[in-house]
Amino acid sequence: MKRFIEIIKNVPNDKKKHFWAGLFITLIVGLVTGSNGSNFNNLNNGIWIGFLTGATIGLLKELVYDWALGKGNVEKWDFIATLIGSFCSAFLLALIYIIINK
Repeated sequence: MKRFIEIIKNVPNDKKKHFWAGLFITLIVGLVTGSNGSNFNNLNNGIWIGFLTGATIGLLKELVYDWALGKGNVEKWDFIATLIGSFCSAFLLALIYIIINK
């Protein structure tokens, strides 16, 4: 556990921001698109829509904002950090879906 904490501490703040952005985008979009008013019967679809939205926004940020507009540095690790955040959120949504549908 100590080693894991050291690894997390050494991750650059920029990558942490990408991780959290991917996580929150996927979580919010997944919950919104997966809810049917008062229930979450469509959460299975919301997981995929949320994940694809988080991944797409991460990719567009690197390609459009950083590369095409020249307002940042294009880094594959930024995109990978966003993907990891999106995946973690999709995993969390899948657990919620399993618990709700037991």
